Amino acid sequence: MPYARVPFAEKEHAKSLGATWDRKKRKWFFAEGIAFPDEWKYGGDLAVASVPMLRAWFDGGSRGNPGPSAYGAVVRNEKNDVLDTSSGFIRSATNNVAEHMGCIAALELCIKALVPGVIVEIRGDSNLVIQQALGKWACKAKHLQEFVDKEKALLAMLYKDTRVKRVVLLHVPREENTYADGLVNLVLDSSR
Repeated sequence: MPYARVPFAEKEHAKSLGATWDRKKRKWFFAEGIAFPDEWKYGGDLAVASVPMLRAWFDGGSRGNPGPSAYGAVVRNEKNDVLDTSSGFIRSATNNVAEHMGCIAALELCIKALVPGVIVEIRGDSNLVIQQALGKWACKAKHLQEFVDKEKALLAMLYKDTRVKRVVLLHVPREENTYADGLVNLVLDSSR
């Protein structure tokens, strides 16, 4: 079984991928064929079976809240190659609207890029959007409900698609979301 170094802050993510912690060896073990981030590789001893992986990051931002806003999303494969991006300008919106639109864009990019046996990860720095999309938190703002409904519909498509092995939504720190954040800022800066 392959083993890896998993940062403490990402132990829940490792568990969601099926990793188990061996207390005696003090290592995380993954079943054969399970893909995990390259940065977790443990020395040169790791032989990772190639499992198709789509990792999408999304972000949204508003200058004014409400004000000029934008969203951005990127999808990468298991080799960390950028497969596709999406971004857009919103004349006037709140930060939450922009974040939800980014999540929708990320889900749509993943659906376009599906291959058989793929594991799909959606990552964003808005815990509100992640929890609402998963149905764990209620959407109290009526103007956001249409976005949450769209996210749930897209997630349902992924869950039902026979090409998809697993779907995971993860809240990540802003520092791990720089590409999508860069897309948002590029759109906002170019719209002046």
